[in-house]
Amino acid sequence: MVNILSTRVKYTELSRKREVRLPSGGSASPRPSERWGSEVRQEQRGSEGAILRKPSEGRRKWKEYFDGLLNEEFARKNSSKLEATAGPIKLWTENEVRKAKGKMKVGKATGPGGVSIEAWKTLGEHGIKWLTRFLNTVTAKRRIPSAWRRSTIVVILKQKGDALECFKYRGIRFKGPTMKLYKRLVNSRLRELVPISQKQFGFLNEKSTTDVIFIARQVMEKYREKREPCYLAFLYLEKAFDRLPRQVLWRALRKRRRFQNI
Repeated sequence: MVNILSTRVKYTELSRKREVRLPSGGSASPRPSERWGSEVRQEQRGSEGAILRKPSEGRRKWKEYFDGLLNEEFARKNSSKLEATAGPIKLWTENEVRKAKGKMKVGKATGPGGVSIEAWKTLGEHGIKWLTRFLNTVTAKRRIPSAWRRSTIVVILKQKGDALECFKYRGIRFKGPTMKLYKRLVNSRLRELVPISQKQFGFLNEKSTTDVIFIARQVMEKYREKREPCYLAFLYLEKAFDRLPRQVLWRALRKRRRFQNI
């Protein structure tokens, strides 16, 4: 569950190179660094089609939009059955932390926490030892720091459609580099534990979705040359990753006897 009250929204329109930050806490007043720009479009369209001209109404509209986008899940059947697991996850090693930190790029946004990845890189081996102990504590206690629950969402206009509609913007969520490093650790451990099907395209190196489109076109051309019927099935799940029920994901991992803390 994503808490939108702790998420700050930043409005960006690239075509005009002007930006403004919108605090999404409903009636909360903007901070001095989050003032409304004089030239940026402030209005958004409400649910009934009326244009919302007040800043407070615009912030409330953004909150409602991202609340529904990030917290809506597909319908599912609840199951009380719990499969056995392999027990608690193994502790992170300094080598894993070192590799994850080495893959992170410098010059990125620090996020709400204000700690940059450059700070961790400057600390060298001392930083790796401290990070390893800290992240192992987070994993063992199964509780993340409160700063990790805050984020900044930057919304960028898709350059098409009505600019007054919230869904015409692409949201990019900024988190702190320490949490990003932790996510890299979890992701690398999961990739070792859970095999990825050879039929998976997209989100993988050298296996783009354009390859699948090319294959489908080749198949259709071959059947067209032979003048034989060709049947293809296409299933589109809108916002499949955003609306995936978390409990279904946890249950799928448990079925594979993976570590329960993940």
